[in-house]
Amino acid sequence: MKDTITVLQASSRMFSDRQYYETLRSVATSVQSSMRMFDERTNFEALILSATNLQSITRVYLCREQYNILRSVISFQSMARSNSQQHRFLCHRDGATLLQSLWRTFKAKCLLEERKVVRTVQSLFRMKESRQAFQVWKEATTSLQSGIRMWVERQNYSEENTAALQLQVIYRSNEARALLSLHRETRCLQSLQRMASDRAE
Repeated sequence: MKDTITVLQASSRMFSDRQYYETLRSVATSVQSSMRMFDERTNFEALILSATNLQSITRVYLCREQYNILRSVISFQSMARSNSQQHRFLCHRDGATLLQSLWRTFKAKCLLEERKVVRTVQSLFRMKESRQAFQVWKEATTSLQSGIRMWVERQNYSEENTAALQLQVIYRSNEARALLSLHRETRCLQSLQRMASDRAE
């Protein structure tokens, strides 16, 4: 009887120890799985953060490269435009200098040949010429201003019309200068004709 009780007690203790072991094992397994999941989630978040940082660095580098390329293109365009404008200015200045020299030579010859008659006519002629020249210059300046304003507005609207607008401005300025030179030549010829008619009388 005593042996039976001892065996029952040992079986009961073994059963309780086994249940306690199974409980501890299940708890340890759940804790291990939770820790593994936490480690994997931490590693995944670190990978996502590093990938995001790498993407942002790559985008910044690409943006900087695009900005440098655009900046170099814009600087090249500005240099080309400045060179073309300087060349046009030099051509116009040389033409104007040549016209001025020819006009001054012709005027000097007229003055040397007809000094006495021209002295009386010069005052009236210069006054009238200055008024007409002022009117012509005023009209030319107005047309140039309108052309330049139109050019600026069209340039802001579209860069493709820049060459056409520059050609219009140059054409209008040349036309105004041609009209002014033609007007001066006609006035000079009229004055010479008047002087010839006065001599004939």
